[in-house]
Amino acid sequence: SLPIGGGLWFLTCLFSMEIIFSLIRKLKNNFLILCAAGLLYLFAEFGMGYRPIDSPRLFWNIDSACYYMIFFVFGFLFFQYEQLPTSILKRILNTIAVILSATYIAYFISGPDPLVVIYRMNRLFQEFEKIAPQLATIILLIALSKFLQDFELLRKVGGDSLSLCGNEAIGKDMLIEFCTLFFSASFNIYTIIPVQLFLFTLFCLFVIDYTLVRISKPLIAKVQNYVQAKCQVLFKVNM
Repeated sequence: SLPIGGGLWFLTCLFSMEIIFSLIRKLKNNFLILCAAGLLYLFAEFGMGYRPIDSPRLFWNIDSACYYMIFFVFGFLFFQYEQLPTSILKRILNTIAVILSATYIAYFISGPDPLVVIYRMNRLFQEFEKIAPQLATIILLIALSKFLQDFELLRKVGGDSLSLCGNEAIGKDMLIEFCTLFFSASFNIYTIIPVQLFLFTLFCLFVIDYTLVRISKPLIAKVQNYVQAKCQVLFKVNM
């Protein structure tokens, strides 16, 4: 609902997710944490009277945070698994997960969902149908990221992902105007073919990372240091 930089909704939603996760993490047990995230997902789907993924309405996107918490927790569990020592068993499990995820996504794209028979057994399983493709895609992206992690340029862009998220609205519009002015009077990212869109996205990432991000990060650091110093002084005065 922001008139400028609407994509920044992600930041307030992430803040809400961090707060919610800090609460459910007190359950200690990973299974209970996953169950709590699942209940929040079901509440967002059926208990709010609207789907926050389509039309979020609450302050700081708290409703969207409930919906996305299941993915946040899966990320938490994946991270814990990733910290385990490397072993032959772990490599075998990783390989099986990637093969199954790639096979599932291939079937999902080319035809009916291969798990549709399972989904029809129970209403709860039907809800899993909505997140299964995303989870499979996440597994494939993790595998791809690990494969590309030795490319320093990609590591840098990945490390600046949050800064890119904050600057993408301004940077994208500036680059579209630039491309329209110098390359085509009718340039439109919504009408170009997927390959062109992919190349344009890469172009945006690298240009924004080496211009707006380099300018904004030092400024943000100065603001953070200033606010932190003021808060420390205020805290000492109140003490």
